[in-house]
Amino acid sequence: MPKTKRLDAAKEAALHQQLYLILRESIKSGALAPGQKLPSERYLAAEHGVSRTTVQRALRWLSNEGSIYSRPGSGYYVALPSDDFQLRLYDFPEQMAADGLPFTTRVLQRRVISANFMAARNLNLLQGEQVILIQNLRSAYDAPICIETFYLPFALFPDLLTLDIESMYKTLEEYYGLRLSQGTQTVHALLASPEECELLQASPPLAVLVTRRRTFDSHHKLVMYSDSVFKGEYYRLRMTLRRD
Repeated sequence: MPKTKRLDAAKEAALHQQLYLILRESIKSGALAPGQKLPSERYLAAEHGVSRTTVQRALRWLSNEGSIYSRPGSGYYVALPSDDFQLRLYDFPEQMAADGLPFTTRVLQRRVISANFMAARNLNLLQGEQVILIQNLRSAYDAPICIETFYLPFALFPDLLTLDIESMYKTLEEYYGLRLSQGTQTVHALLASPEECELLQASPPLAVLVTRRRTFDSHHKLVMYSDSVFKGEYYRLRMTLRRD
């Protein structure tokens, strides 16, 4: 935490608003980093000379705007920043690089499979055709946040599994010379399976957001299907809505 600032009851802004602005600036400046646990309500109240009710109102404001999130029984944590997350055709490594956030990857699966009904339908293939399956566990600030699974037609990318892949999109563009143009994506709020809870190091029931995306090249050819399972507190979708 930065140097403590005592709040001023004489100011026009309410005490909880002053505390909200102080904590928000600490988050924006990086003094409170993504994934970092905030001090307890009791600590914040004592440090800033206010009641716990004032602290709770300030934390509620930060939570409502998505700057922090709560873990029941543990407290509040700083959320990852977002700027129209996933509205651009980025994959996970590109999005994290754009946000200036470090991450790590653990490869869970890399193999060729026979397309089941789901994979065949989403890749416009016949059941039984060969499909490349790549699954990764992505972590940020030493915390697992996302399970990514990619499905690609083996006929289009027969040597893909021999490559060192960090960003799937960059690999398709730089190695195969594709120009990816658009994607269609759905987002579902679900409960994680026991296996997903274990990978994401969370106890069930765990709320997750599952994104399912089909990616097309500049010739409108479907080249990849992917699904990503995010811990709910790490996926933030921000949009600008206009009323004409």
